[in-house]
Amino acid sequence: MRTIKDEWIAVSDGVRICVDVYLPDGDGPFPALYAVAPYQKDLLHLPAVPMFRFIETGPMDYWTGHGYAVVIGDQRGTGRSEGEFELFGPAEQRDFRDTIEWIASRAWSTGKISMIGESAYSLNQWLAAAQRPPHLTCALIYNGFTNLYQDAVYHGGIYSMGFLNSWSTDLVRAGAAIGGGVPPRPGGVTADIIGMTLDRPSPTTGGSSGR
Repeated sequence: MRTIKDEWIAVSDGVRICVDVYLPDGDGPFPALYAVAPYQKDLLHLPAVPMFRFIETGPMDYWTGHGYAVVIGDQRGTGRSEGEFELFGPAEQRDFRDTIEWIASRAWSTGKISMIGESAYSLNQWLAAAQRPPHLTCALIYNGFTNLYQDAVYHGGIYSMGFLNSWSTDLVRAGAAIGGGVPPRPGGVTADIIGMTLDRPSPTTGGSSGR
């Protein structure tokens, strides 16, 4: 497996998204798998948490060992990527399309792209597919909810403080601060995720995961 660290992709509004590319041995070209989340690609070497057998992108050497290139991205405003993080915002969704088309244009790519990953990675797959990127031919979606209001934030209409506090504080805000960023983010992401959800107590006022 060959690794290309910190490839920069200029998306439609000029923000640069940072990705790592993992290539199988050989000349290629290869079909590609793409995974993106706000969890910092540079932390993927850490062990999986107990509830998962693998990190949420799956075992990298398995994918490359079966002839796939793998691209792991930092979501806008997290990790090394530029811009501001917004919970499932429209700019993030356009970034997914732009990145997929960038992957398709590489010399090592066959132009056939699938997305992979569970949980947050799966949520981003739904949103990327809605953008209809011409070169997205498949999506491997599992353990990813389809309705932010019903499935994660307001269970049965009751605010789910435990999940949201843990996810937004530990995984997103603190995770974005570890190791700095571009530019450095000592306070993590700037988006007020808790406030965004509290301002939408009803599914008729923007609670759905689709924008």
